[in-house]
Amino acid sequence: MGLQVEVVNDGGAETIVFISGWPDTPRLWDKAVEEFSNEYRCVSIGLPMYSSREEAKALGVYRKSGYNMDEVVDMIAETIDESCRGHFPITLCIFDWGCVYGFQYIGKHSEKVCRTIAIDVGPVWMKAPRLQDLIGLFLAGVFYQYRVIFYYLVARFVPFLQDWADRSARKYMAYMASESDTDISELTADVGYNYWNMHLDRVATYLGLRKPQEPLDLGTFPRHPVLFFIGTKKDMKFYPERWLESLQQRSDHSEAVFLPAVHWVMVACREAFHSKMREFLTATKK
Repeated sequence: MGLQVEVVNDGGAETIVFISGWPDTPRLWDKAVEEFSNEYRCVSIGLPMYSSREEAKALGVYRKSGYNMDEVVDMIAETIDESCRGHFPITLCIFDWGCVYGFQYIGKHSEKVCRTIAIDVGPVWMKAPRLQDLIGLFLAGVFYQYRVIFYYLVARFVPFLQDWADRSARKYMAYMASESDTDISELTADVGYNYWNMHLDRVATYLGLRKPQEPLDLGTFPRHPVLFFIGTKKDMKFYPERWLESLQQRSDHSEAVFLPAVHWVMVACREAFHSKMREFLTATKK
């Protein structure tokens, strides 16, 4: 069983691991890899089932129920171990669901990461949910997530409507991710499993049916430099305000950068993104 993984410039002195999110594939990072692979070893990792069903089955990761948070984090950890053996510590460059899983990975394997570049999503869902968190989750669901979940559930439980669900899901992906330049033509409604399992997990944790995570000090997490990009053309915030404030007060070259994008900052503001990323990598070089 394995995730999509691509390695460019295996002889690079330092390794950058790129992890994408919904509804992207490793193709999202092609321009960044092109920009940095002359100097850095670049590893791009795709999330499980973010491909055609045939490819997911060939990789051994196809499962109708999808995967929960811990399972995906463990799969990412295994993939990083296999692709980065002898190249630790690494730099993580993470986006969207890649941030959700990436920050969880850092929480479990902090010694393997020396710096993080995160795009538009901070360390959310790393503490026990409160009622207000569930309300926020519900509002996010109404805004866009429940439609993603609906197509996923139809594809999962109503086989004769699977093709319709896939087509409808791709149409919705194209609309919601119009800022992205990733080819989604092979993706299916299965990519909605992240949202479905996340909702189940948060509700179960709130009701005491699942053990919550250990308390996390957002004021000091993670304990290495972080470059955080934020798209300003939207109303929703996918990061804890306290964490952002603490990030901006650090003296280790950590920084929050606001750019005129909806969500896909690395695409909408590519030149500024690459420039700031290079500046950060140079300033934090060991």
